[in-house]
Amino acid sequence: MKSLYHKEYYSYLPRANELDMEVTAILRPIFEKLMGEGYSPREISQVMGTTVAMIECEILLDRGSKIHKAKRKKKDGTSKEPLPGS
Repeated sequence: MKSLYHKEYYSYLPRANELDMEVTAILRPIFEKLMGEGYSPREISQVMGTTVAMIECEILLDRGSKIHKAKRKKKDGTSKEPLPGS
């Protein structure tokens, strides 16, 4: 997989900067709306962070499941399809 970080300096690469701007453009209005309704920015951040972590887990579990199934099929000789992510 590609990395969003510079390998030597662990700083953002250009695509990471673009992603940062994209996410900021999406999240800032949500923050402002909820803070306007009286909610704490820390609590908003906590809910958003938990949501991002859950999405990551779902993606990793789904990918792992697909890889495992593909390996089983290859081992059984029933599939010649490439493994997901390879």
